[in-house]
Amino acid sequence: MEPFTKLHVQIPLSKMELLERKHRLIVETAHSLLLSTYVPSEFWEEALFTAISLINTIPSSHSSSLSPFEKLYGYVLDYSSFRVFGCTCFILCPHEECKKLSSRSTICVFLGYGEGKRGYCCFNPITHKLYVSRHVVFLEHITFFYISSTTYNLIRSDIFHINPFL
Repeated sequence: MEPFTKLHVQIPLSKMELLERKHRLIVETAHSLLLSTYVPSEFWEEALFTAISLINTIPSSHSSSLSPFEKLYGYVLDYSSFRVFGCTCFILCPHEECKKLSSRSTICVFLGYGEGKRGYCCFNPITHKLYVSRHVVFLEHITFFYISSTTYNLIRSDIFHINPFL
């Protein structure tokens, strides 16, 4: 036998190593969500919950191309409810906050999916409130924090060129 022969031995991973890999995957996914959409790091928790939701619904090569959700519940989740993290959206104002002549919707940023509720988690930067609502219109092609941090003089003609139905 040659002195420099490589031995290929597959060592099974311990439960702690598997847990550390899963943790790293979740943190790196949340970090990439925040960086790619210019969302401030104060929304780290929402990015983590969104990353976990995405990882649990995306098919895995380890489990015969089934997602963890599909293995648990036995059916495929409808992917049409997924939205772009950090995009601009408009939510229908709650009745308690609407006045007679005020706007019925408010601009927000999409930050994930409601935990334990059906709906989308949206942050209103004006009132600093976090809403979970099912009545949302998304502008997925417009990143909220990129627009608000770079464009200070938005003129009226620019607003009319934003088409939410593209």
